[in-house]
Amino acid sequence: MVPARPTRDQVPALLLILAGIGIVLFASGQIYDYSRTQHTYSISEPDRDIYRYGELSDGGQVLVRTAHNTSGEAAVSGAELDAATEFRPDSGPTIVAVDGTYYCIDADRSPRDDGGTVTGDRGCENLLFGTGPVVHDFESLSPQAQDVVSQTLADSDHEVAIYGDSPPEFESGSDAPSLNEGIYYIQYQGEYYQLDVVSRGGLGVAFLIQFLLFAGFVGLCLAVVGAVSFSRRQVWVPTVLLVGLALVLGLFATRNADLLPLEFVLFDLAIDFVIIVGGLVVVWVAYTRLR
Repeated sequence: MVPARPTRDQVPALLLILAGIGIVLFASGQIYDYSRTQHTYSISEPDRDIYRYGELSDGGQVLVRTAHNTSGEAAVSGAELDAATEFRPDSGPTIVAVDGTYYCIDADRSPRDDGGTVTGDRGCENLLFGTGPVVHDFESLSPQAQDVVSQTLADSDHEVAIYGDSPPEFESGSDAPSLNEGIYYIQYQGEYYQLDVVSRGGLGVAFLIQFLLFAGFVGLCLAVVGAVSFSRRQVWVPTVLLVGLALVLGLFATRNADLLPLEFVLFDLAIDFVIIVGGLVVVWVAYTRLR
């Protein structure tokens, strides 16, 4: 026996049923996704200069030796600052590798521009306020961390997403990532790179259960109302609910567009499409009845 096709009066109710089921399925998928921790690794050029001592100009090497041989700040002339072209005064510390040790060299000009100071920091523990090595040599990383770096460099976009535990050397940063807390400098095959780590997911079980119960309850209520409206051939009740759902989701997506994952944006577009179709059906039904 072939089931009867829905009439024009039943189309909005059918769309409401589909929207309710879609919310339940979407919530279930989000629970699975956010219960796992996803780490996104991206590699780019370092956001600050990193040099080897032998690569510096003569003036740059003199400035490094001055900073290295002096405890604290050392006074330097304007000519010495001008000769050290790699060190831009007032632009923040520059990292220099000297005999396997990394130093932060910070040059500042005096207000009268007749000289300035240079400060050297072995290990960059004070000038960059980071914990751990300022630059990670690839060979010193754990096998898991080496694999992450290799995969990220091999990717065409230099970005990979991996589920599970992150290597112990690479922890994601907070809302304000800093050195060795979301930002890492890597030395690999003679080149320097910056590795950025962003993590999402891994939410608590209690929060995930609450989200599933809330979204599941809303979705099932919409589906039940849609089923009742379908059996009674109601038009306006499911239409009003569909429009209200579109307004809520659309307003939320508009205000949080920069924070929402792509799947939520696509889901919101799908719901809006359902609303538009439902609205056109209602207008068509009303028009044909009033003729």
